[in-house]
Amino acid sequence: MEDLDKSVKHNRFGAFCLKASKTHKALEHLKKAAELCPKDVAFSNLHVNLGNALVEVGQHLEAMDHYKIAISTSPYTEDPFQKTDRVFNALEALAEAHSNIAVLYMNQENLQAAKDHIEKSIELNPDSEAHINLGNVLRQLHLKEEAIEHVWKQVELKAAEKGVEFQKPPQLDINNHQLPENHMEGPLHVVCVKWGTKYGPEYVNKLFRGVKKYLTEVEFDFTCFTENPEGLEGGVEWKELPESWSGWWGKASLFSEHGLEGRLLYIDLDTVITGSLNELAKYTGVFAVMGTSDIYCEKAKDGYNTSIIAWHSSFGKQIYSCLKNYYEYVLKYICRFDYWTEMNVKNADLVQNLFPGQFLDYSTYCQENLPENCRMVCFPREPKPHNCSAPWIDEFWI
Repeated sequence: MEDLDKSVKHNRFGAFCLKASKTHKALEHLKKAAELCPKDVAFSNLHVNLGNALVEVGQHLEAMDHYKIAISTSPYTEDPFQKTDRVFNALEALAEAHSNIAVLYMNQENLQAAKDHIEKSIELNPDSEAHINLGNVLRQLHLKEEAIEHVWKQVELKAAEKGVEFQKPPQLDINNHQLPENHMEGPLHVVCVKWGTKYGPEYVNKLFRGVKKYLTEVEFDFTCFTENPEGLEGGVEWKELPESWSGWWGKASLFSEHGLEGRLLYIDLDTVITGSLNELAKYTGVFAVMGTSDIYCEKAKDGYNTSIIAWHSSFGKQIYSCLKNYYEYVLKYICRFDYWTEMNVKNADLVQNLFPGQFLDYSTYCQENLPENCRMVCFPREPKPHNCSAPWIDEFWI
């Protein structure tokens, strides 16, 4: 019993170190806990902690082994559940083991195994963050509609739990939307969103300079939606973000009554303009976004990427209004504004289809040289323009 008591103490301290980001110290204590634990004692909590620490140091195969031990030895794996001491075997730990091993299977592109473990995690813990990963893996399995329906169902259940009335909105189809006759009148509103400190004002200013240089045939204005306009240069107008939504969720504000009316073009801040925007600026359709088919970091290849959005303000108001109604529930089940856009809009025009070769992903096409017809380069992951070493970057990101 003395060794078992010591094992418990090492596990507790190792878990504490892991939460404090002292990973190597955590591993030292967790391995000691495993060494001291008697072979006939099921200690799934320890194996989950060990798996988590090993993931942090990049030892994924070893981590998988410990998650598998946690799953196979937990009394909660048995049907019906057996009573157990939570110090050694917590139900939440088993759910976490299923969720975390699913992520590793996703990294191996073993998507069916990942889906099976995610669904088991959700079964054990209905409030698990595994819902977000389920949406990811379903999209990678080309089951986007199933992913969308799953989120709506969970939002409905969570709203009912809170006593909030819920009505699932219809998906907006651009083919069924009638634009006003004067939809091309007035200036084009070029817009961006800056929230928090991830991107400084220099990102807004450089984007503005690129637009000003390369948009020459269409009258336009340039507006940054932000909670902090400090450092924006002359010529950049700004509007207050109506909600304190973090990160990319501020994009939804563009579709609110606080947005601009008329023809709009949204561009992500981590974008470099390298050629004429005149063709894109003359887009006459209802709603266009980037597609994911040729974006390197996108695992699901039939979705939306909202690095670029072109639309008329008569379309898409529910992108904001519905999010405002259910914001706290929606963010429990999806982590990207791109997915929220998919949930609300179908049959969007895809920028790469409208303008082949003009709007490109950095990692797929532009790490060395710019393709001849390239007009804009998107940086959806790392690197970003400020730490990009491509030889062409200093010429265009100025």
